Amino acid sequence: MDTLAVTPGGAPAMWTSKFHIVPHLRSIVCGTGFDGAFVGEWFLKVNSMLGVGDVVDLDLYAQKGLRALAAEKYSSRFPAGRTLTIYHFGIDSEDVMTGYAYRSTSGFASERFPLSGIGVKPQVVTPPDCDLDHDAEAIMVAQREAQLARPESERIHIGGDVWVCHLRREGFFTYKAASFADKEETFLRMLTRLRDSKRGR
Repeated sequence: MDTLAVTPGGAPAMWTSKFHIVPHLRSIVCGTGFDGAFVGEWFLKVNSMLGVGDVVDLDLYAQKGLRALAAEKYSSRFPAGRTLTIYHFGIDSEDVMTGYAYRSTSGFASERFPLSGIGVKPQVVTPPDCDLDHDAEAIMVAQREAQLARPESERIHIGGDVWVCHLRREGFFTYKAASFADKEETFLRMLTRLRDSKRGR
């Protein structure tokens, strides 16, 4: 993941974490889309759910819970052209690695998929021998370059740091792989925006 969150207009807003580790479920909650805070709020709900033992149990509650959170935040209507996708990656009670996707475009219906190999979003071509320990930075740079070529209204903004989280049967391994070259410049833009907004009050 990268760590950049932007305003609706695309200006740098803050640094944030886009995946959340849930050790007691041997799972990771993450997401993409226009509202990064939604992912964090969903993580808090997941972390306090009763009767959930693994990622499969969590799926039984996810569709209804995500719909309820969306209705609470957006009165059942998302801003025009804006979408959200929540992902759960986890190891079930039978020790099988499994992933689920919940897309706002389908009413957060459950989509189960096996976990194998490396998947990236936004999509870019990765070599067959891709290794996240060595290629994470290159992948995210390629993602960023591809997004910068898209119209502003369709662009996914990427910046800050590059973080990797390995989900393993014995636990999690999370580390910072790199920082984008313009991280300091982006941070200064955040501070300038904050200063200007305070002056405008």
